[in-house]
Amino acid sequence: MINKGQILINKAAYDWASLTISFNLPELDDKVIFGFTSIEYENDMPIVNNFGRGRLPVSWGRGNISAKATVTLSAEEYIKLEDVAPHGVIQDLPKFDVICQYETADGKIRNDTIKDCHLTKNARSLKQNDPESLVEMDLNPSYIEFGK
Repeated sequence: MINKGQILINKAAYDWASLTISFNLPELDDKVIFGFTSIEYENDMPIVNNFGRGRLPVSWGRGNISAKATVTLSAEEYIKLEDVAPHGVIQDLPKFDVICQYETADGKIRNDTIKDCHLTKNARSLKQNDPESLVEMDLNPSYIEFGK
């Protein structure tokens, strides 16, 4: 029974199992990334009050949009990037897009594109009793297109 206060949209949810990530790098043979455990991305635009006479704001203004994105990959996926990077230096990879494609069980698809990513750090972290080696990468995008 459906709760009358609950709104169901398309009767299917975009969830972890519906997500496919692709790195749009010409150097990569397989663009789809299977060994990822997390991804986060966001656009942020400050909206601030402007003050004039008195103690209350008289208007508001918008600042610049800034984008942030991180992805956590298995060491195996990360090494694929190193293998195609000039001289094995991932910071020398050209800028690339990361496409996050969500597909529901009923076939509806939504793409979010993290634009112009460039990698600035090559790092690893592993400690005793870790069952796998994971690498968190800052993608440093220029902007994000949601829902295209």
